[in-house]
Amino acid sequence: PLRSDRERTPARPASGGGVCKRYILQAMRPLSRLLPFLLARAAVTQECFRSANLDPPFPFCKGQARVCPQSPDAPRCVAGMAPSDSQRYVFYTFPPNEDIHVSAWLHKTGGFYDVHQHFILDYALKEHNPKHMVGNRSLRPIVLDVGSNLGTLTLYAAATRCCSVHAFELQYEVATLLSMSVGELDVSQRSRTFVHHTAVSDGATRNVSYDSQPSNPGGVGLRTPTTSDQRTVQTVALDTIFHQSLTPRGRSILMLKIDTEGHELSVLLSARKLLQARAIRHMMIEVRAAYALDILNLVYGFGYVCTWAQPSPILALASPFLPSTFHHEIATISAFRDLHCFHGRKWP
Repeated sequence: PLRSDRERTPARPASGGGVCKRYILQAMRPLSRLLPFLLARAAVTQECFRSANLDPPFPFCKGQARVCPQSPDAPRCVAGMAPSDSQRYVFYTFPPNEDIHVSAWLHKTGGFYDVHQHFILDYALKEHNPKHMVGNRSLRPIVLDVGSNLGTLTLYAAATRCCSVHAFELQYEVATLLSMSVGELDVSQRSRTFVHHTAVSDGATRNVSYDSQPSNPGGVGLRTPTTSDQRTVQTVALDTIFHQSLTPRGRSILMLKIDTEGHELSVLLSARKLLQARAIRHMMIEVRAAYALDILNLVYGFGYVCTWAQPSPILALASPFLPSTFHHEIATISAFRDLHCFHGRKWP
């Protein structure tokens, strides 16, 4: 009987080029899965954050007006609503003409601030959060927002319905506004979102002081008070809260964001056990030139690598800093920059 061409043609041995091509395709598979998602997010970012001042804001980026609760315990505030259909949430801020930095920016953008932190969380959820973990509270990953301010990351993470979120804010008025925003979430989101009115620091629990800055609450950190308007708050260490409850069960901290206005190194030192156990997958850390080298040496010593945070994390993570380039990278810091650190064995 006649045989087909395929049957008559002897099989060719796999060439080196074919093997190489197959490995390349396998290596690009994660990128192919994330590319449509990143392009869609980048399109929104390009529209919402095209100009530095966003004046006037784009219509679909602007939050919707909402009445702010009137209560003797509540600070003077203005309400807005995040624009995302799938992640819609209310956020309360100080009047934008009083807090001309974070509050004003949130109302211009509809709840976004330091947009790269949202992209890093999106990437972390896409890459590291299996579906079977979402409904299992004991396995649901955790997001830690240290220096949460008005909660741009806290509320965004809570709205994903995939995480348990812990926000740490040392200023009472700011923590009150964030608690009011969390109170607007639905029951399932609210039950796994926690606002801690406390500062995070290494060492034993103690009371510390800070200055109040009504015109820029986002610029307040733990430092020697210089005015008569001094406040006190208690400190806590991340290891004290999370180490024993996480590491024996295999649960992880999906993302740790640290923005504490010069106190970032102390926050990291309070999480040494978590870093040693590699229980933190992604970190976004605001650094200044004065102590950036200490932070880089610390996290690299625990097996992490870092790069500058940017809206395309999958591209940024492909080229982390080498220790030999630390001084060159630090020289690029004018005031402060955000680092994105992740464990070296979890490259995309």
